Amino acid sequence: MSVTCIASSGAVIGEQNPALNSDANHENDNSVALLIQFAGFRYFTGGDIERHTETNIAARHLVLNVDACKASHPGSDTSSSLEIMSDLKPSVIVISNGDHGGFNHPRKVILDRYASMTPPPKVFQTNKYTKGPPGGNVPDEFIGDLETIDDDGTILITVAPSTAQFFVTQRRWFEHVLAFVGCCV
Repeated sequence: MSVTCIASSGAVIGEQNPALNSDANHENDNSVALLIQFAGFRYFTGGDIERHTETNIAARHLVLNVDACKASHPGSDTSSSLEIMSDLKPSVIVISNGDHGGFNHPRKVILDRYASMTPPPKVFQTNKYTKGPPGGNVPDEFIGDLETIDDDGTILITVAPSTAQFFVTQRRWFEHVLAFVGCCV
């Protein structure tokens, strides 16, 4: 297993003289972005990074062709830029969202962006969004917690290292295995 820190505090690996992000308006870009590799499986998580940091990562083509990724800044319209999604090309995207607060995540425009990718990834989200536009939802069978009143919104990705396959499980953990999702490259 290897874990590579791709970005931290607004600085992207390989940048010359990075301008570290101290602006409170861009606090999300201070998140740690990681590429995790295990037995041929590649997973990217950008935390809450937004378009600025995503663009810097994509400009250097630091993360290409992952099997799965966590949607940065829970599917906000300030993340999941075309540039980074074109590099990542995930077969699975997990949106770790809540139905609380006024953030309206995931945004419908981002769900539409994912659906327009070729090939389109399977998109899962941890909690059903109930507050209306501009937020949206994936189909119910891909949502971990439909009621959003408890803590069963877990999405689990399991890698079988001997076969280089991975599986996505959600809701009552091993009671609801959605499908074999892909093969590690």
